[in-house]
Amino acid sequence: MAHDGANRHDQPLLEPTLQSIPIERPKPTPQQPQGLCLDRGYDSPPMHDVATKHGYTPHIRARGEEIKLKAHTPGWRARRWWAAPAFRSTTSERVVDVVGAR
Repeated sequence: MAHDGANRHDQPLLEPTLQSIPIERPKPTPQQPQGLCLDRGYDSPPMHDVATKHGYTPHIRARGEEIKLKAHTPGWRARRWWAAPAFRSTTSERVVDVVGAR
């Protein structure tokens, strides 16, 4: 398996990782293609080419696509705001308990 140090970008490891897959894969066909799902850090033409070269159909979320989805999803902001007050109240209760324990 391919590896590198911590806090390194994953793009340089895509080619060695795909080359070092230890299990024999079935041949992809038009009826049964093999997809490769990657995050938006791999959204560049060279990464698409590497995936295609190895017989995969790349499924890479485009940059900005998730932001657009969140902006147009009803309730996304509401879920975020519901979590914040609950966290604040729990935190303030812990502070009161610690102060009261002295």
